[in-house]
Amino acid sequence: MPQTIWLQIPPENVLEERSRWRSLGNKTFSTVRFHILVRKNRDKKLVNGPLIKELKLPGGAEYQVAQKKVHIVKHSDTIQQSIQETVTTKLAQEVAQKIASEIGSNGVLASAKLASEVRTKSGLELTEAVQESLTVTRSYEIEDSKEITQSVTWKAGTDGNVRPSITLRFYLGLWRWNWDVYLYKVEYLRLRYEKNWVWPDVRKTISEVSAEPKLPLFRVSFYEPQDEFSMSEGSYVPDINDEGDEVRIEPLPDHIQRTSCPTGASLESLARLAFPVTKQERTDKKGKHLAAGMTKTQLVRYMAEEHELSNKQAAAFLESLAEVAIKETKKNGVFVVPGLGRLVKSSRKARMGRNPQTGTALKVPAKTVVKFRVAKAAKDLIAPKK
Repeated sequence: MPQTIWLQIPPENVLEERSRWRSLGNKTFSTVRFHILVRKNRDKKLVNGPLIKELKLPGGAEYQVAQKKVHIVKHSDTIQQSIQETVTTKLAQEVAQKIASEIGSNGVLASAKLASEVRTKSGLELTEAVQESLTVTRSYEIEDSKEITQSVTWKAGTDGNVRPSITLRFYLGLWRWNWDVYLYKVEYLRLRYEKNWVWPDVRKTISEVSAEPKLPLFRVSFYEPQDEFSMSEGSYVPDINDEGDEVRIEPLPDHIQRTSCPTGASLESLARLAFPVTKQERTDKKGKHLAAGMTKTQLVRYMAEEHELSNKQAAAFLESLAEVAIKETKKNGVFVVPGLGRLVKSSRKARMGRNPQTGTALKVPAKTVVKFRVAKAAKDLIAPKK
């Protein structure tokens, strides 16, 4: 049964950030989002992979064969990441650039034009770009792990005759995978955003279109190995040689089968997070960041957007604040962060304590500790008294 996954390029969490929208000048911004369908099909038949190792054993005796427990690293996640990055570069960025240069900052885009630009960027050019972007040429690697001992018996027969020597051949069974990649849907949104210090901020949608070209893009073919070696006594003929198990990108001539594209957040709703103009929209954006736990990158982008700085300037400010806080606390023993609290360095005297497991008395040496004491105003806002 084929596995079906959908990729949104760029993903929703990226388009929630204003810095990830394309600036067209004249206070206008745009974005293109692609809905990529990937159908993953695995062949039912297991094939014999390249020969890994040969072991020759003479007859008439019992041998203990020391083998390595294999660890197989599979690169299917890396392959999928390469697909996403290449589609982002060759489709999302180049299509957005072409559209912007042709219709200007205030033009209205027709869905037919959008579909046409997408078709010109797909095909052989995209297939070759994905092949070149792959950071791995094979879908797996074999790494040695801990040693195990395996008993291989080859004794004299019951008739007293000594059996001849044998050759053990170790190999991996391989499953063939085909990932068929289709461009199902493409969306485009262009808006005007003006941040004012006195008058209310303005966000106005200029053009919003979507098209469903349902284009076959390419097929990714590779082999995924079983987790353990297989063993053959005597002759062994592999179905796949060393070059045959490389990752291959091929054109996909087939038309897409009937399916429905899953609905997610619309570009309009993502624009409200990236370009908030009302108090409620700003509250929604802050709440979303807090619910997910704001990362350093998100904090930098948020500060840049709120104070009309570049990401580099916002990052430099945060790094400078941390540097000053550490230096002042180390030198003077305290650093106040207005509105939040203070960073305090204090000395803890030596004291007598007890081992919690044995109850034996022991001396705890003196040491320097650093604490952050939250300001009362911040504490009351975060956890108000009931």
